[in-house]
Amino acid sequence: MRIQKYRPSFTVFILDSQSVRLEKVFRAFKKSGYFTQEFLNSESFFEEAKENPPHIVFLEQDTLVVLGEDFIEDVNKLLPEIHIIIYADQHELFSTSHLIRRGVYDCVAYNEENLDFLIRAADRAAECDYYLYMNEQLKLRSIKSDEEVKPSEMPLFEIWLDQLNEKRSLKEVIDSFLAEMARHMAKKEIIYFKYIPSHQSLVASQSVVLEIEKVRGLGIELTKEEKNFSIDLLRSPMKLKGLERLINKALKVEKYIALPLVVQGIPEGIFVILDIDKSAFNDTYIKSCLKALALKVSQINLIKKLHSVSVHDDKTRVLNRENFIETLKKEISRSRRITLPVTLVLIVIDNADEIEEALNQYEQDMLLKMCATILRRHSRTNDLIGRLEKFSFGIVLPHTGKLGGAIKAERMRR
Repeated sequence: MRIQKYRPSFTVFILDSQSVRLEKVFRAFKKSGYFTQEFLNSESFFEEAKENPPHIVFLEQDTLVVLGEDFIEDVNKLLPEIHIIIYADQHELFSTSHLIRRGVYDCVAYNEENLDFLIRAADRAAECDYYLYMNEQLKLRSIKSDEEVKPSEMPLFEIWLDQLNEKRSLKEVIDSFLAEMARHMAKKEIIYFKYIPSHQSLVASQSVVLEIEKVRGLGIELTKEEKNFSIDLLRSPMKLKGLERLINKALKVEKYIALPLVVQGIPEGIFVILDIDKSAFNDTYIKSCLKALALKVSQINLIKKLHSVSVHDDKTRVLNRENFIETLKKEISRSRRITLPVTLVLIVIDNADEIEEALNQYEQDMLLKMCATILRRHSRTNDLIGRLEKFSFGIVLPHTGKLGGAIKAERMRR
């Protein structure tokens, strides 16, 4: 997502005892769009935080040394949902990584010539908050949707909602919905066709009453079957002629109902109920269940995105610095335990200053994505790739000695 447009909604506090550096960081964040306040000492910081709690706190490493690491716990006690980000000079950065275990969200390098990496760290933290907020909104909407169910059906609906909320994967929630539909509709055969955006196809992936092996893989390529296909056509699946032909010919069924699964405005699939007259179908219970399902799927998607944001670099989709370092520590510990070598390869893109001058931000991002793609393509399944700084990557090579690591590094360089 593009968190930039939401930056003014987030408050950033910057605590740095060095006034010149503080002013540079403050101006960079003000320019980026974040609502920003600056503090030279902890007293004024806490006084303002009690009145106007921030979402994100940037704390300079030398300032933290003076305040003591207990300062982090004091901030977390006062503001338990806050994101604390430490910034430090490059050569001191590794020594700050242990602070993650004390409640710090991230540790990033300070470069007075380019503060973009600090702003990116704030974007990741803001994105986490955004997804958590959206998750809470989905819960509220789910509660409101309960009001559409008839009073006589409410007890069964509430039982099913409790079961649905216990599910954690997309497959589980789809299966739960299929089972509830089959119960409600006297064991009708129902198929779920998943939409595959990359192929613009519908593929049967789950079913109830009807054995899935009889229909698994059954599907249609929408661009071939539908004239001028667009994803919006999936909102009205009864109009899909290709789907109608598939059900008529492959399943030998004439009457059916097709219901779209639309999640946050985007169609994700279609439920097909077989042997039912569409003119007689007006089931508010099923429609209410479908709304609840869409909210639950949206919640699962948000949780996945939230996890991805906290683990992966937002531009390259490789591990972010924090998780790469934690993974490296675990791999070194494992290497010592099983007495097999492990190698760390550091890769830095040449001429970084010239690249920044010659390319705009979008072009720089595309370059980084291409580099990450090359690293992935030339790595083994168990190799671990992470982005350490703006133009540098790291690769952990388990079970690989110095010679193997040197060969790998040279291959990557070429």
